[in-house]
Amino acid sequence: VVTRARQKLKASRASLAAKEKEVAEQGSKVEEARAQLEAAEEEFRNKRRAAKDRQVEAREAGKALEQIVLEEAQATKKITAHENDAEKLRAKRHEILQKAELDQVHIPLKSSAKRPAGGRAGARAGKRRKGGNGEPGDES
Repeated sequence: VVTRARQKLKASRASLAAKEKEVAEQGSKVEEARAQLEAAEEEFRNKRRAAKDRQVEAREAGKALEQIVLEEAQATKKITAHENDAEKLRAKRHEILQKAELDQVHIPLKSSAKRPAGGRAGARAGKRRKGGNGEPGDES
C-alpha cells in the first residue's frame, strides 16, 4: 500500500511538474502577447497622431488654396477692368482721330513701338502731312 502510494505520489509530482512547466510556457506566451499588444498600441497611437497631423496640414493647404484662388479671381477682375478701360480709351482715340480726319485737322501722333507699321493711324497721318494745309492732294 505504501509502495503504491509512493508511486502515485511520484506520478502526481511528475504530472504537477509537467503542468507547472506548461503554465510557465503559457505565462511567457502571455507576456510575449502583451508586449506585442503594447507595441501595436504604441504604433497605432503614432499612426493616429501622424494622421491627425496630415489632416491639419491638408486643412491648412486647403485654406491656402482657397486664398490663392480668391487672389487670382481678384487679379483677373482687375486685369479685366484695366483691359476694358484701355479698350474704351482706344475707341475714344479712334473716334477723335476719325472726327479730326473728317474736319481735316492735323493731330500729331507719337510714334510708338506698340503701333504696327503701316497701321491706319500712320496712313491717315501721312495723308494729312502730304498737303500743305492738311488737305489730301494739295501740293505745296
